[in-house]
Amino acid sequence: MQHIEEIWTTKLSIGKKVPNPLTLDLHHANAEDNEYKQGVETTLEFVLTKKDITGTGAPATLLLFNNEVGFSRQNIDSICSIGRSTKKGKRR
Repeated sequence: MQHIEEIWTTKLSIGKKVPNPLTLDLHHANAEDNEYKQGVETTLEFVLTKKDITGTGAPATLLLFNNEVGFSRQNIDSICSIGRSTKKGKRR
């Protein structure tokens, strides 16, 4: 049990007064800039398969689905470039 508690405090910051720096980074790794069509209720679905659809030898695959509008041509160009973010001016 002591080993598990050590993992909780060192890796997950559970029970610590000061959060793990990685935890702070992960809070900024969300998709708050997702865009949805007007009037559409947002959805998110998780599907765990027993198949390795990636061809990597994994015992299963986790699929995530949502009804977000998706990437625009400009977004795709942005993630394939350095320093050309479509999020300029929106960084924290």
